[in-house]
Amino acid sequence: MKKISIFTMLIFAPWYMVHAEEISFDDAWNTIYEESHYVKSAEFDKDAAHMARTRSALNWLPKFYISGSGFQTNDPAMVFMGNLRQEKISAADFNPVVLNEPAKADFYTGSVGVELPLFEGGQKYREYTANRHFFKSAEFNEKQTKNMLYAQVVQQYGSLIILKQENEQLKEVQRIIDNVSKNYQLNRVQNPMGKSGALGLKSLSNRLNIMLMENSEREKSVRELMTQQGLKNPDWQPSNISIENLLSEKVKLNLSEESFGLRSSDEQALGMRQSAKGAAAAHLPYISAFVQNDIFNGDRGTGHSYTVGLSFKWSLYDPSTMSIEREARLKAAAQQERIAMMWENENAARNSLISALESSKQSVVLMKESYELLVKQTNETNKMFKNGVINVLQWLEVLSRRADVIQNMRDAELNLLQQNVYSIIQSKFEI
Repeated sequence: MKKISIFTMLIFAPWYMVHAEEISFDDAWNTIYEESHYVKSAEFDKDAAHMARTRSALNWLPKFYISGSGFQTNDPAMVFMGNLRQEKISAADFNPVVLNEPAKADFYTGSVGVELPLFEGGQKYREYTANRHFFKSAEFNEKQTKNMLYAQVVQQYGSLIILKQENEQLKEVQRIIDNVSKNYQLNRVQNPMGKSGALGLKSLSNRLNIMLMENSEREKSVRELMTQQGLKNPDWQPSNISIENLLSEKVKLNLSEESFGLRSSDEQALGMRQSAKGAAAAHLPYISAFVQNDIFNGDRGTGHSYTVGLSFKWSLYDPSTMSIEREARLKAAAQQERIAMMWENENAARNSLISALESSKQSVVLMKESYELLVKQTNETNKMFKNGVINVLQWLEVLSRRADVIQNMRDAELNLLQQNVYSIIQSKFEI
């Protein structure tokens, strides 16, 4: 039964591969994008930054507050003042015995007020300006995060296309070897180079098997990663598209402008500079206007009062704010230096990628041309071998070169893919 099952699997394996679900790049990208926790976290950061900016934009509006309390006391001063605040004081309340030892009393108080900041050292303005930069930074970071995920999907999907192509090409060479090897081995006694040829065929066949196993392991790793990212069906196949067409359609590069990641960091640095300027408010006075209405209730009735005025506060010495402005300025300066270093590295990367991409494209074109030539040469050489014009070792040399070109073409295409992926991250890229 086991042999029958294996035989059945081998019979239907080609049919299964042909009928495996085909997923386009757009479908793969949309699925992974919708499932990405990485992107969702960046979106939440952007939303939080938006709320901070909106809140700080309201700093110039007055503050409304309400407060209240209820308490019981026999404290002489509080009982007397409580009766006074009810506006029900009487002559009997000035009796020394009543003043010194009053009966316990229950009081309830409530206040409604408005405070309008008049001067706060520019802290609120700097906070608003800083939050505006932080929000822009979060917007750029969301775009960069999305680009990084997009680049990852391009690399994964493109790798599967390349590996699928390599797998088919290697199997084609293996079929040629198996077909000729069987016939050749049957007539090995009549061939003076039989032993050497048989060894060469076996060696090349082993090499192809190793390449196919390595190919399978790479494909397995990529599929497992994409499954974790959201593509739950592990048996899907990429669209029938070349890697050049995939990159041409899905990767529109703009290597003349900096990446969203660099812009995000730059806005972060600008926000930190504004925050540093706002930190100086800790050493400046705070002035506000206020009005407050109070209600006081006790067992004698309810009293009403109001208070209107200006509030002034200036912290002359507070250890917790010592050097706070200088500390903030140093952090902002450190961030600015990191930005300068990032800009230099990214600019250098973009400049090198411009020439590297063109060179890689040309390499892939030449490799494909070489492969097509070797396919034709293989066909002609195979005919010559069967007709006895060349020996098995000469025929074997052509097949070995074809295997080399397949491997080199794979490496060239992977290199082109990697450079495109790197370019997405290192430059301005709009999905």
